[in-house]
Amino acid sequence: MAEGFLRIERFLVDGLRAGRSFGYRLLDPADRFLRILARKPALPPIFLRRHAGPVRAFETSTQDLFALLSRRGLLKVGMTVLDMGCGPGAVPLRLEQDGPALRRYVGFDVNEPSIAWCRRRFRDNPAFQFAIVPARTSDWRFPLPDGGADLVLAKSLFTHLMEETLRRYLAEMRRCLSETGRGVLTAFVFDGSMPSPPVFPHYSEDPRIRWRRRARPEAAVAYERGLFEKMLSGAGLKIEEMIPGFWPGASSRLTGQDTYIVRRGP
Repeated sequence: MAEGFLRIERFLVDGLRAGRSFGYRLLDPADRFLRILARKPALPPIFLRRHAGPVRAFETSTQDLFALLSRRGLLKVGMTVLDMGCGPGAVPLRLEQDGPALRRYVGFDVNEPSIAWCRRRFRDNPAFQFAIVPARTSDWRFPLPDGGADLVLAKSLFTHLMEETLRRYLAEMRRCLSETGRGVLTAFVFDGSMPSPPVFPHYSEDPRIRWRRRARPEAAVAYERGLFEKMLSGAGLKIEEMIPGFWPGASSRLTGQDTYIVRRGP
């Protein structure tokens, strides 16, 4: 009975998501026209921006990321940057606008339309490369050699990954980081001493891993802080700084994501 209700819930959620995407496609011509009138730079279509998070935050969240990178001196001329879960190109758009000249930028994502848009948009810049995560990812290696990245970004990625995939991605992040490189990643982490984080009420076997939507766990995933940081160290990553956003998880609504700055451990 419960499984039947869950299937119905998934069907309804998927239907609502499809309807929302269709609505955004209809709105896109008007959005592009208004941006032209306002003399604002062109952005990816609305339905692709929504794939990367709230439409209104597409530009501002990237501004916040770049402000952090600037304050910490983490983005420099001649670097190789790996962008995990790049979506429709918020980071490379910002880099092209006012970032330092990179030796190489590599972005990847599971969303094929986003990667296709990025490849078209940046086809004249050989420093910018994009890859699609294949459907079978159990043995997929990130498209960089060992130690090939000076900076690895994972903005709003681990908030959508369940444990097995998250551990694999952390191991690959560590493999790609150079000896002096840094990783910047975001997550939702909560205080394990709380009875239950209000925004993440659902879990399966391990209450330290929770999700917001019962029918679609990957829509928003939260990890107990101790468990998440143990997974970081288990992957060979050392935490340099943790900047609270959602932590400790007592809020009744989704607040900003928690940000970690990491490097290769011993």
